[in-house]
Parts: sequence; C-alpha cells; structure tokens
Amino acid sequence: MTDHLGDLYVLDVGQGDSIVLHLETGQTIVVDCHSPNGETPRAQQLLERLEAEGRGTRDIDLLCLTHPDWEHYSGMDRLLEWVCRERPGAPAGRVWQVVLYPQDHYKALFQLSADWEAMLRQLLNPRDHTTRQRLADFIDGRDQFAILFKRLGEYGARRVTGFQLLGQIGEAKVFSLGPTEKIVGAHAENVYKALVEDFADQCENEAANAISRVLWIHLGETRILLTGDATAEALEDAVNAYVESGEKAGPLRSDIVMASHHGACEHSTPELWEKVLKPNGIVVFSAGGSLSTRFPHRQTIGHVQSGCASPQFACTSICETLLTQSAHQPASLPLVNSLNDDTLDAASLSEHSAVPWRQRSYHGTVKFEIFRANPPKFLPQRNPCLEAGSCPHHA
Repeated sequence: MTDHLGDLYVLDVGQGDSIVLHLETGQTIVVDCHSPNGETPRAQQLLERLEAEGRGTRDIDLLCLTHPDWEHYSGMDRLLEWVCRERPGAPAGRVWQVVLYPQDHYKALFQLSADWEAMLRQLLNPRDHTTRQRLADFIDGRDQFAILFKRLGEYGARRVTGFQLLGQIGEAKVFSLGPTEKIVGAHAENVYKALVEDFADQCENEAANAISRVLWIHLGETRILLTGDATAEALEDAVNAYVESGEKAGPLRSDIVMASHHGACEHSTPELWEKVLKPNGIVVFSAGGSLSTRFPHRQTIGHVQSGCASPQFACTSICETLLTQSAHQPASLPLVNSLNDDTLDAASLSEHSAVPWRQRSYHGTVKFEIFRANPPKFLPQRNPCLEAGSCPHHA
C-alpha cells in the first residue's frame, strides 16, 4: 500500500479559483474552473498532462462549482467539452458527480435577465459606445452562464445545505461544511439580482459569496478546507453549526486552508482562523497580482497570525520570499512557495493594502503531495511569465 495518496493543485489563474485534487488511484476532484483571457483552462491542461503520463483519465469523479461568480466558472464549460469529447480509439470521459451551491432559481434569473436586457436596449444610443459594450458583455455573460448550467443540469447536480458527506472518492472523504440553511435563506433573494448585473459589469456579488459552497476533504491524516468566496458571516455560521452538532467527522482544524475570496480581509477574522487552521498549518491564497484589489490583504495575514500558532503561507502570485508588516514593525513570513532566495523590502501598508510583490502577473501553481500519515509536502511549480518584463525575475 503506497503512502502517497494524491496531489492537491491550486492552479495559477490570476484573480479566480481553479483547484484539482488528483488521487494516486486515478480519481479526480475539480473545484471551480476559472480561465483568464479565454485561454485553455489550466485544469484541462493539468488533466491532459496527467492523462499523457498514464496517471489518469478524462473522467472527473466530482466537480464542484462553489458559487455563481465568473472568476470561478469561466472555464468550466470548456473543460466539460474537453472531458466529453469523443476521440478516435479512445472513449469520451465522464463527469460522475456535480455539486453546486444550494440555490436553483433559473426561471427567476432569466426573467430578470430579459428585463435587464430590455432596459439596456432602451438606453442604447447608436453613438453611445459604453452602453453598446455593456449590452454586448451582458448578452455574452448571460449566454455563457446559460450554456454552462444547462450542461451541469444534465449531470443531475446536487444542492445541499449544512454539513453532509458528499461521497467517498477513492480514499478521499468529501464533506460539504456550508453554507447553512440559515445563510441561504438570508441571501437567496439577492443572489440572482446581483448575478444579472454581474453579466454586464462583473461587479462584486456578496450575496453569491455568502452562499458559496465550503468543502472539507479528508485524505489520510490530512485535512483540507476549501472556502470558495464564503463571507466571514457564512463561514462562522457553518463552523459554529458543525461544532455545536458534536463534530461528527472529527476536529475541524485543518492542515491546508484556502483563504476565502483570495485573502480579502472582509472575509476573515482571527476567531475563524483559530477554529479552522492547525498549528503550523498552511494558508493558500489564489490571487492575481495585477488587479486593483491587490489580494491578499495584509489584515488577513494578521488575522491568521493572531488566531494560529506558526502558520505558513502560500500564494499563486508570489514568486519570491515575502516580507510584510505586523501592526508596528516588519516581520518575516514563512512563505512555503518561495521560488527565489532574494527578498522584498517591507513596505508601510494600510489595513486594506496587499502584501507587497514586485511582479504584476502570476507565476506559480501551489502543489502539495498528500500522504497517508506524514504532513503534506509542498512542491513549487513556476510557470512561464505571461507578460514580458512583468516580473524582474522572469524578464
């Protein structure tokens, strides 16, 4: 019996999420699938490589879309097309289980969509480029969403609330921790109103974030918590509900925790980190370095350090050892995906400032080897720089 159970990949997709857990026995779990700039989804590229190496097939044993946010589903339809495409001499792949966020109001969604399109057309002036572009973006976003969810519906997607075992995939037990029924009820009415606006303007959808699916995966002795974009309120409610129910699947503290919403401080509290991260645990940020949001926020790192003993940090947009500031003086962070020996000078940062970096793109896949009993092993994977000169180490 091998001690190596599988590999967890947090793929470098800039401002968005794309996560793959590939098991040594060949099964694959995919959580979200962003595809920046319309390129071939990084998840597809990874699965193609694993298939070529004889380590996997095109099958996806569990596919999860955490919530209806473009940065989490933009590449999913293209990934599904690749999985199900028939090839000469080889069978098409199959998606065995689909799990979505717990809401299904598509009739209401597309009625709102029709109303919003009519409003934009009424505002349309032949000389108004801005409105024309908003209408074009709206139609494109709505159609992409409709195609994807028609396809997902064909797989009999599951929608659950609260703590439930979703299934055993190989040696991995996959649980849904949240959102709770209480959170879904509080935010359901606003999810699709905001989503329709997002089709045109790609604005932030806090209602959709609130109902984000939170997954908890057990693989050997390793515990992995994937939080999507869940708000602090939603995470606290899910965590408290699980603890109050008697922690039926064991203590919640995990070895690897994905920071919610790319490390936004509004989605984090010290109390949350104390409950979900083990001492010496690893926090992973999936973030893009070129955007004005400049995730992860320094305050989030402060929350982690306040709530946990000796935390470690990994980020898809960092390609060198990182220095940041504590409340009063510079402090070195143990960044487990350091790809260079040199360091950044600490900068004076406000509460909502990002941790500093030099590059303006993203460079590294955050990969962990998962073992039966030993701690996860980090293996940095540098990717080619996408923009010439965007990082001094990859010019």
